[in-house]
Amino acid sequence: PNRWRLVYQQEDVEEDEAIFTRRHMDAALELGEHRKLGQVFDHERLVLGVDPATTGRAAAILLAVDPTTRVRTVVDIFVGSGLGATGVRSDLMYRFWERYREHRVDMTVIETNFVKTLMGDEAFMQRAEAAGTVIKDHHTSGKGRTGKWDEEYGIAAMEGLFTQGLLAFANAGSGDLQRLNPLI
Repeated sequence: PNRWRLVYQQEDVEEDEAIFTRRHMDAALELGEHRKLGQVFDHERLVLGVDPATTGRAAAILLAVDPTTRVRTVVDIFVGSGLGATGVRSDLMYRFWERYREHRVDMTVIETNFVKTLMGDEAFMQRAEAAGTVIKDHHTSGKGRTGKWDEEYGIAAMEGLFTQGLLAFANAGSGDLQRLNPLI
């Protein structure tokens, strides 16, 4: 049970069981303390990561990637549950594509373990093309380089982003910390 909670982040785990510690979270918050959620700079590229569960907990996280410093800043987030097929599209993707249309979401990475139908949905793919975003499906089930526990490619691989100061959480705005709460 602890391993499941840790990997799928559906429930909190004890600090000594966590891959990402309070120290990691504090460093990412400090790195983003002068930036508000929603703030994007012209030179940055936007990448939207989507976990599109239709019945359970679903989430989308928008990263602004600075190609010069390589810092990835969480600039927007949405977490919901029981969204259904329509909510997955509107809340997890269309909302972001529309909100950031002036800057454009360059890439949308969708975990397609259980929602493979998105990739074959012509209307969805046309909407993505119109928004100027490239759709990339990502599978996190299985063993080896596709498994969540793979040390080089799985969840634990992100630890280096924290320790090297390459992951920031924008939190200068009022209410930003509350919106980031599902992450921290």
